[in-house]
Amino acid sequence: MIYLRHYTRGVPRPLALCICAAVLLSACGQPSSYDPAGVLRDSGRAMAAATTFTADASFGKGATSFGFGLDSAHAVYRRPADSDATIKARHGDAVVDFELVVVGGHTYLRVPLIGWQEVTNPTELMALPDFGRLLDNRQGLPAVVPLGTSPVAMGHVTVDGHDCYQIRATYTADQVAQVITVLKPSGPVTATLWIDSSSSLLRRIRITGALYDSGQSSLDVHLRDFGAAVTIAKPV
Repeated sequence: MIYLRHYTRGVPRPLALCICAAVLLSACGQPSSYDPAGVLRDSGRAMAAATTFTADASFGKGATSFGFGLDSAHAVYRRPADSDATIKARHGDAVVDFELVVVGGHTYLRVPLIGWQEVTNPTELMALPDFGRLLDNRQGLPAVVPLGTSPVAMGHVTVDGHDCYQIRATYTADQVAQVITVLKPSGPVTATLWIDSSSSLLRRIRITGALYDSGQSSLDVHLRDFGAAVTIAKPV
């Protein structure tokens, strides 16, 4: 307060009081520090309680499936294990769509030029990103997010209008591969997570490292529409 008096000397008292109040409010309004490890634990619990979501993914260089280069994906999910994902892939200049539907314990895959077929061998799905795993409480985001090591608080960022904690953490190759099946990390990877400061829901995650056989690359997943009504039906 002594310093404030120095800088407001000679200023009319009402104006001086306003200046002092503005300075104090500015200091109090600065973002408070947060415990990044605690935020990761809270996010794991919040994701375990989520019932539905929409996900948009962008694959970096080197992601492949059935000989095609993976580009992006759009998926909706409904507990306990239903999902509908459209996956865009490239082969040369051609862009093709795969669609993977999991509903009622059955899995269906639409392959270009072939159409829909039921998949009965789970190993066939390892070549495609299974978004149904994202909210799996044993091997998906609820289980893996809290396990990040050396978490670092990187401040606050707004995602889809939501104030989020931005955190950087390290995950093992096995932890990452069990969440997204197409990832084949050769070692630990770095993840940047944007976690809603109000609901603790994970709004976005970016993973970087040696994710694919080609080496260094990235994967971005944007999560939204938590709790919204979704329709997932058996293909006809």
